[in-house]
Amino acid sequence: MVLGNGKSGKYKLDTQYVPNNIEFRFYDPAAQTVLRNRFVSLIKTTEGSFAMNMFNKKIWVLIAGISLILLLAAIVVHLRSPAAKPESLALYFVKHVYSDFRSDRDNKEFERNVKMYVAAESHDFRKLLLDKKLIKERDDRYFSSKESLRKAVYKKPEVLSEDNGIILKIKAEYDYDEFYVTKNGHEKKLSSSGEVADYIVHLIRSNGWKIKDIHSNDLTSGIMFPEVLTQDVSKKSAYEDFFGSKSKQKTYDLKRILRKRKKLGQETVKEMEKKFHGTG
Repeated sequence: MVLGNGKSGKYKLDTQYVPNNIEFRFYDPAAQTVLRNRFVSLIKTTEGSFAMNMFNKKIWVLIAGISLILLLAAIVVHLRSPAAKPESLALYFVKHVYSDFRSDRDNKEFERNVKMYVAAESHDFRKLLLDKKLIKERDDRYFSSKESLRKAVYKKPEVLSEDNGIILKIKAEYDYDEFYVTKNGHEKKLSSSGEVADYIVHLIRSNGWKIKDIHSNDLTSGIMFPEVLTQDVSKKSAYEDFFGSKSKQKTYDLKRILRKRKKLGQETVKEMEKKFHGTG
């Protein structure tokens, strides 16, 4: 290759490429230095651009891979969520939120579950859940009692209505032991008992399924609404009346209930202490 002013050969360049090396032969040393630097700079720029493009491609591939993993994880979580199906949510909510036989772990997650699975507009039902939980806790304290669940069987949810969402019936059977806890902290078994309860669960669609209301005849519901203990809560007239916006059946006086249970509990504790006095 020849550069420069023709015959004078001032910038005449003779190049020879050698593997892994580039050698420049010049008739003019100054031109040799200039062109060598330019050529080396060009090679470095080309290599740098290629390396940067490869790096960018790897970054985009990595980002795409992570996004796909997160998307698949979100799909799996949604499919496993209790809110994916009304039957699954109803069973989950009855077991872990509404039932009197919640575990200690369920109690720790109570507010989280209520926030996640109760319909936003169900303000009265949210209050009922908190009050029901408080009554059960106070009742155990007032009566110095404890229940140990031996077995719980939940029947498959039965569809009662599909008007305005869906209404399901869940029948539950509980076998448990009752204990009296003495002032010294000793547990005295009183009996082995059983309970059969019906839960009528009203669900609506709101960003997935949500619990709108529950009507039941379990023990604490019986303390709040005594009439349910002798009522077939699965009858349409019964649960429609309870779920009604102006339901008188849902009216209860929390302070009065707690005051009454406390008095009855104190009387029961006196009798129990006499019974177990001196037994350790």
